[in-house]
Amino acid sequence: QKQLVQSLNSQLSTDNFRTNVEHLSSYYTRYYTTRAGVQAAEWIYDTLNTYKGARTDIEIQFFNSTWAQPSVIARFIGTVSTDVVILGCHLDSVHLGGIGRAPGVDDDGSGVVTNLDIFRVLASNNFKPNRTLEIHFYSAEEVGLLGSREIAQSYLTQGKNVVGMLQLDMTFFHN
Repeated sequence: QKQLVQSLNSQLSTDNFRTNVEHLSSYYTRYYTTRAGVQAAEWIYDTLNTYKGARTDIEIQFFNSTWAQPSVIARFIGTVSTDVVILGCHLDSVHLGGIGRAPGVDDDGSGVVTNLDIFRVLASNNFKPNRTLEIHFYSAEEVGLLGSREIAQSYLTQGKNVVGMLQLDMTFFHN
């Protein structure tokens, strides 16, 4: 498996990171109640569908809440088990002190573009996990982890067995 991981890792693209983070940070804000926040979620959804291509074994969906901005979930269906492993990040951004310009390049545009490129590499290499792998792009995290909380509650109610979760937040932070 080490060789597989190394070969996939070498396909991650800093050019994709740059292009995607430039687009994502071009929104005035990605605050969870704003139209721009919704547009950012739609762009993530569309980008995932582009990367998915014609694969029918990958699901992309919005997870809607009571606020404007939906979370986005990409799902590689497990071939052996219904257990779920999650890679997470948050798609919203916030301006210190309220609504204002909030490009959110590092917090958490970096986690978003990292997860987008992980998805791209896995999808393009016909990745088929034993356990279901989900990549979550949470809304409303900067105001109290609301998006992830709603999804977690939904999964608990549905009886989903989440066996692992890795949150990618501020992956561009150097220190």
